[in-house]
Amino acid sequence: MKKINTLVVGAFCALLLTTSAFSADTTVKASSNSPVVVTTTPATGPLYLWNQPKVDDHQWTFSIGGGGVTGLKSNSGTTLGLDFSVGYTAQLLLPFEIGIRQGIGYSSFGKDTTLLTTKVYADWTLLRYKKVDVFAGGNFGPTYGNTPLLWSAAPEVGAHYWFAKNVGIEGRVEFPFDIGKKSEFRDTMNYVVGLKVKL
Repeated sequence: MKKINTLVVGAFCALLLTTSAFSADTTVKASSNSPVVVTTTPATGPLYLWNQPKVDDHQWTFSIGGGGVTGLKSNSGTTLGLDFSVGYTAQLLLPFEIGIRQGIGYSSFGKDTTLLTTKVYADWTLLRYKKVDVFAGGNFGPTYGNTPLLWSAAPEVGAHYWFAKNVGIEGRVEFPFDIGKKSEFRDTMNYVVGLKVKL
């Protein structure tokens, strides 16, 4: 009986060793002869609010552009000017940018006027698709120059088209709201188109 048990155990061990050796040989051959397959993740389309990639921390932006003002009820005047901004991007639920803008312009609404604006702004990226970012936010600040001081706030929307990694085109529109004794929306739309750089 002991001889039979020894024979069975020996046969079982031999079978295990043979199977292991065959398996190892097959694995080596498969790995040496099989072509290397590289898989890539396909484009997933638009990335909405709940699927936004994080932006780089401590990233500064600079933009320069030209803009104007269009009367929504009449076209009795024109305002043209330059717009400069410095911003800082971070992550707060969504990618957002906060910064300051300085504008200088010439207005012929009513009478010829030189206008200066200094505004604090904050914008959140709501949609990111390939090279395009769509954002919305608001700004607040004074308008001054050879005109009475006027404080205003404005909701704004816009988009970036990044034709290079850190260089893009920005388009933005805003609808100013006067703050003061007569707090009311102006019958105007401000727009700016310019160049934006991530530093």
